[in-house]
Amino acid sequence: MLWVERGRVRGGAQAIARLLIDAGGLWRPLGLLIRVPPFRWIAAGVYHLVTVNRFRLPGGTPACKLPPSERPGAGDPVG
Repeated sequence: MLWVERGRVRGGAQAIARLLIDAGGLWRPLGLLIRVPPFRWIAAGVYHLVTVNRFRLPGGTPACKLPPSERPGAGDPVG
């Protein structure tokens, strides 16, 4: 996932954090929490696990599986 705001691009867990912050309400504190260590690091790890296993999650299909060269962390700085 990418979040583009005023020319700045965020990816991965930090894009999710911005989405939650902008959603407001009870989501805002969670988004703010994801932006600070050690929660930032945990969120990045969870995001990575979801991205590489999304085809196994409910609603996932074989089409969701990326080839190894296109998986986050395989040379992709956004990950």
